[in-house]
Amino acid sequence: MICCENCFNDAEIKAIIKNRVKTRGNCGVCNSDNVFIYDTNVDDELVNSLNNLLNVYTTKESLP
Repeated sequence: MICCENCFNDAEIKAIIKNRVKTRGNCGVCNSDNVFIYDTNVDDELVNSLNNLLNVYTTKESLP
């Protein structure tokens, strides 16, 4: 999946996409053109941050 700096509100995630990944292109999620993009199939800079975020949530089926 390709997302971009505009897909996030979090300043830290935006900074990682802009300053560490440094890849420009078109976003398939929000349709922004010529923006800093993050490709989950290629980049791994955000894996830990996104996994930590997802671990905060519990699926409905797992609730008591």
